[in-house]
Amino acid sequence: MYTRINTALFARHNHAVYHVTTLTTVSANKALYRRELKLLISYPIYLINTCIGAVLMVASVLGLIIYGTEQLAVMLELPGLQGILQYMAPFFPALFVVMSSTTAASLNMEGRNRWILSSLPVSTKAIFDTKILVNLTVLLPSIVISDLALAITLPLSFLSTLMLFVTPAVYAVFIAVAGLFVNLRFPKYDWQSPQQAVKQSMSVMVTMLTGFVAIAAPAALIFVFPVQSLLITVAATLVVAAITALLYYSLVTFNVRGFLN
Repeated sequence: MYTRINTALFARHNHAVYHVTTLTTVSANKALYRRELKLLISYPIYLINTCIGAVLMVASVLGLIIYGTEQLAVMLELPGLQGILQYMAPFFPALFVVMSSTTAASLNMEGRNRWILSSLPVSTKAIFDTKILVNLTVLLPSIVISDLALAITLPLSFLSTLMLFVTPAVYAVFIAVAGLFVNLRFPKYDWQSPQQAVKQSMSVMVTMLTGFVAIAAPAALIFVFPVQSLLITVAATLVVAAITALLYYSLVTFNVRGFLN
């Protein structure tokens, strides 16, 4: 009896009326995507260094429209610039695409917090897919804007115009997947500043070099055999797509949890 009386005397009662409102929830994939996007924009050096290619892509195409191919050829002392661009049009934006791999340093940026990824109740595929998706979020809008401008500026056939959009998009997926693949092989978690993780990382340098080789090989063939430029473009795009598929399969079967611990 005494216990009941004592409890009643000293108990605090809240007379406020609570109303249940709408509870907003998001899927695990969307939460991962937001987390990855926040990681990108939280570090200015990471954002600038990995997105500069997309910015330069749009800026260079706008410069091409403003000055025109003939005037630009005179300014750059490159006679026949329009012919070169016409033959290699799909690889022009693709060159800037391979400079913009956010995934090449995405695992590095996890740093000491990488244990969070291994403890999340999601699959390895979901983790990698969100990192790839953020890279595509950066690249695809720039590709569409640049390709539309190039399609209006350059006299291209229907198939050439189609490859103008397809080839850079394939390279965008390639550089995103390749960046993750290389970062898994050359991680750098013990960085003291974000600059070390982004600019002084082996994974970033290897990824960019890989991208340049993937551009230089078909570009050299087109330079030697300009008449076969469309055939070379289609073949190179298919080869890069096949390599991307193999790398992606390797990624989704990788035990990222054991690797990040």
